[in-house]
This record gives sequence, C-alpha cells and structure tokens, in this order.
Amino acid sequence: MDLDLLSVSPELRTRLRALCHEYGHNLAGAEKLVGDASTRVFLRLFFNSDESSIAMCYPDSSISEDILFMEVHGYLRGLGLPVPEIRKHFKNLGILILEDLGDLLLENIVQNADESTIRLWYSKAVELAISMIRTSDASPKRCVAHSLAFDFKKLSFEMNFFIEHFVNGFLKSNLKQSVESELRTNLYSVCEILAEEQRFFAHRDYHSRNLMINDERLVMIDFQDARMGPAQYDLASMLRDSYVFLDDELIDFLIDEFYQATHDILRQSPERFRSVFDLMSFQRNIKALGTFGYQTNVIGTGRYVSSISRTTSYIQRNLSRNPHLVANPDIIMNLVVYPSKMLLADS
Repeated sequence: MDLDLLSVSPELRTRLRALCHEYGHNLAGAEKLVGDASTRVFLRLFFNSDESSIAMCYPDSSISEDILFMEVHGYLRGLGLPVPEIRKHFKNLGILILEDLGDLLLENIVQNADESTIRLWYSKAVELAISMIRTSDASPKRCVAHSLAFDFKKLSFEMNFFIEHFVNGFLKSNLKQSVESELRTNLYSVCEILAEEQRFFAHRDYHSRNLMINDERLVMIDFQDARMGPAQYDLASMLRDSYVFLDDELIDFLIDEFYQATHDILRQSPERFRSVFDLMSFQRNIKALGTFGYQTNVIGTGRYVSSISRTTSYIQRNLSRNPHLVANPDIIMNLVVYPSKMLLADS
C-alpha cells in the first residue's frame, strides 16, 4: 500500500506505516474520508478478506484523546445505545479501528428522500434521543461526560469564540468596544438562563452528519465531547441543524413527540419546554457560526459557506418569532444576520 498517495501529515504517515506493519499483508489499501470540523483524520481500510474498517487517527498520539472516546463509547454501549464497534485500539499510535458503517448519513436522507421517508427517519432520531435521555437518567453508571457541563463558563466561552472568529474574523467587523460589549451582554443573558436548567446527558453534536444509517438502523458517531446540559440540547442540534433544512410542521411535530415522551422527568410545562428549546437553538446556532468562522477564516476551508447562510436564517426566524430571547434582538440582526447575508451575496 502506497501511503505517499494519502494527503496526511508526515507525522501521521509515520504512524500509518507502523499500522501497516501491524496488519502485514492483510491490509490491501486505504482511502482518506472527508471528516467534519475535526482535527482527526479518518481512513477507510481495505483488507484482503474484502472486509473494511475505519481508522480514526488522532492528531497527537501522546495526548490520549482516544481514551475519552473509548470511555464515552463504553458508557453508551453499556446503555444499549447504537454506536460503532471498536475493533482494535493501537494506543501507542493514537489510532482506533472502528466498524465501517458505510457512507449513508441522515443528511443524505433529507437531501434525496421524499417527505414521508424524512419523517420516518427523523422520528427514529427523536426516539433515539429520547432513549439516550431516559436510559442515562435512570442508570447509576457514569462516565467522563458527567463531570462536564454546559455551565455558564462553557456556554459563554462559545459566545466569545463566536465574536472572535465569526464577527471579528469572518465578517471582519471593526466593532467599537461599547458595541461589542452590548453584543456580549445579550449573548451572555441566554447563557445565564441555559446554565440554570436541569441537566441531562447530551451527545453534544447530535445532527445529520453524526447519525449514520446502517442496516436500517441509526448509529451515533462523534460522541466523545458529550457532557451534561439541558434536555433540549440534542433536540435543538438535530432540528435546527446547520447542514439541513426541515419543514416547520415536521419540527413542531418532533418537538411535541420528544416532550410527550420525557415530560415526566423534565417537570416542565409545554410552554417552558418550547421556550428553552428556542433559547438552546439560538445558542447552538451562534456557537455553530463561531465554528464555521474559524474553519473558513483560520483553517481556510470553504466547505461551510452554505451552512453559514442556513444558520443565520435560523437565527433570524427565531428572533422574529421570539424577540424576547435577548434584550436587544436588533443588535444580533445588525451585527450578525444582515452582514452575513450581504457578505455571502457578494461572494
């Protein structure tokens, strides 16, 4: 296998040569896969037996990030939740070999399927989110995610990241200190409310690119950053997804489906549940813009431009329907939504 054909760093190529030595002549080839906004590199490994696996390669074999993945993986698997099988762990190489789930994402269903098929798969995704909430809440088992939370410090960090990398970076806004301070105050007010919410286990990136369809079942991936947060966190990630657009009628149906299945442990009125969902959606969308700004302006990828447009549209609609979300919705519109639309229209 010619590793020089793979577009990877020299350091990773050295580790992959060691991996090839471990497998010997059983390994027939490899191809690099497109990952989402991650520092990890994913390869599909082909074996002479006609089987394949996924190699998840961490950027630094000395940091032991793979251990965190394995801990959360073991926790979810212990709850009976669908995650890919870990086939081998090359700890010294910082490489995990995972079950190959294929290439079909929930995102592809939205792009290519009819309305009834989309509803079917999103109902399954909501059922899985419900199962994750209920089984984790009822279980005495714990993992590293239970020591982490979407507290004010974490939520406000994401807002500051957004200001740095989207407002100042991507949009190249030169805000006066007083204006930036007012923007931050409005964003922090959302964080303060969400930080006080009852906390449940959250996948953290529960969206259409992290839900794979394999053998007519949904399988979760990219769950290693799980932490405790509002019950609406994963629901907002999925239904206000920066990568796909869902019909409002379907979104309302799925929100109600989730609420009816969890209201006994949430102890919230339907109105309060929806209010927190809207707040969580706003924070998630703002956080996503920070990521897209960083990926576009710092990393230099153009992959997320269409996602920026979709995400600012979510924010605009949310503020239009819920102007009380922040004290001054106009500042979000004038500093985020309108400049984004103008910039993307000119590009």
